Amino acid sequence: MTFLELANRLLSEADISGAGLITTANQQGEYKQAVDYINTAYADIQLQHANWDFLRGDMSFNTIIGVNNYSETGINLLDLSEWSPETMRIYLTANGIVTEQYLIPVEWDEFRDLFMFGNARIQTGFPTHFTIKPADNSLTFYPIPDNVYTVEGEYYKNPFVLVNDTDVPAFQTRFHMIVVWRALMYFATQLNAQELYAIGNIEYRKLLFKLEQFNCPVPTASEELA
Repeated sequence: MTFLELANRLLSEADISGAGLITTANQQGEYKQAVDYINTAYADIQLQHANWDFLRGDMSFNTIIGVNNYSETGINLLDLSEWSPETMRIYLTANGIVTEQYLIPVEWDEFRDLFMFGNARIQTGFPTHFTIKPADNSLTFYPIPDNVYTVEGEYYKNPFVLVNDTDVPAFQTRFHMIVVWRALMYFATQLNAQELYAIGNIEYRKLLFKLEQFNCPVPTASEELA
């Protein structure tokens, strides 16, 4: 379902009178509320989990000789929410993927103690370890690159916003109604319509369970026991 179709379906479920929307742009009154609630609901769903599969993205960049820290803007990654550390790998750009190795992730405090102390600060070579700096989400490598290397991996994107009439949610079409049901809960709260809220809540919970089954990583044994 497109942004426009989602908004019109919400108006229908909320029993809002009128001919419906022909565009989501420049609306007023209840029509504007419907458009806004759809986007609020969509953002809310995306924020339920930081590691939704549909928010995964690929990234690749080349290191600079003598530089070991790389910010998200410095590598032109403008929609970063979180890194996926276990997916990181690196190879010598000039020699290609035959030199590819996995990068070993290290927690920031441990990385500082091991690799940002004494002579370790100035060691150069083929990077083998990296950390994510908590203050700014930047990547820091050890040792300092002595050549141009290609770093590849995955990350999780920031929540999307629906802008154009034809925009669609990032997840599978069969789950698109979850946006409508979640938005209906917002509309029902505003209208003080408890019955509508209950309907939206029940249908939303049903689809959220299914969406999580298909779009969340399989939990580890420790997570299952938690």
